[in-house]
Amino acid sequence: MSQVSKQSGAALYRQVAEDLLARIQRAELRPGERLAPEAQLATQYGVNWLTIRRALEDLTRAGKVRTEHGVGSLVAVPPIRHRIDDGAASLSESMAERGLTVRHQVLAVTRLDQTKESPFPDFPGPTVRFSFVRLLEEQPWSVGEVVLPASLAPAYWDGRAPACSRRSPPNTDW
Repeated sequence: MSQVSKQSGAALYRQVAEDLLARIQRAELRPGERLAPEAQLATQYGVNWLTIRRALEDLTRAGKVRTEHGVGSLVAVPPIRHRIDDGAASLSESMAERGLTVRHQVLAVTRLDQTKESPFPDFPGPTVRFSFVRLLEEQPWSVGEVVLPASLAPAYWDGRAPACSRRSPPNTDW
């Protein structure tokens, strides 16, 4: 951490923000790590606490810091971005290439009305709707729904239970 210089011509808050950003980039401050309180940072940098607050506001706008009421300022966890045109067949494959895990947690399984014509003529019988949340590194990423013939429906998408036969899912009430 370096003292800021009033002689440099750069605004003090900008010097503080640049120093904190450099410390984040050098991994001296890691994602999720709590920063020192504003008053302590002000003492360390030799500036007013308002200067620290302005620097933290700029870093928050840049997505490098987040502030939680009653907790303080923390180094932000970088967002994980996914391009659908990245060449991977699926989100799971794309994230696996980055060393990340994707898991689907089923929220609801619903039997659909069979009085209507089946959208799956090659698979007669009931259809089911799976509503699920997709977890990326155990954090919610997205919510989705899939409709498919019950005969093809996986019994468990979250990997916590053994797979079952496609012909006889454990939930026979569909």
